[in-house]
Amino acid sequence: MKTLILTAILYASCVIGLAASPKAEDWVTPNVKVPNNITQKDNQVVEDHFYECQITKLGTALDRLKDVSYIELTDDLATYYAGHSYRPRKGHKAYLVRGAFANYTGNFTLFYQGGSLVIQHMSLGRSATPQFCPLIVQLPTPPKKVFIQIGGAL
Repeated sequence: MKTLILTAILYASCVIGLAASPKAEDWVTPNVKVPNNITQKDNQVVEDHFYECQITKLGTALDRLKDVSYIELTDDLATYYAGHSYRPRKGHKAYLVRGAFANYTGNFTLFYQGGSLVIQHMSLGRSATPQFCPLIVQLPTPPKKVFIQIGGAL
């Protein structure tokens, strides 16, 4: 009898835990909320100033970002999340930020202006379920707002 009750409690807690799990689409910003003037070439973050989180660190990154859109990192933690390709930049701090994509094609483009960070991932392929992809981004100041856009074309 005890085993049956414990099994039922364990099953119920798993179901509740799965129902409360965040989804990547919850991170995506509706296009109408993204300021128009930010996504200009002059505001683009240079590609060697951001890194995708290593897949083996994804669970830890998602846990750290479940309630916030970014956290500041030390250079050691940035290397932990990004891998050995991470290079510190003078005058910049590293931040672990939320990111998402819809298809395994395409790439990220980032824009930063006045404390607003826009993370775009555009790809080829049919519309798909958004997936998590936290990024390590080097910025001169902490972001005040993070906007995430995903899109693509057939």
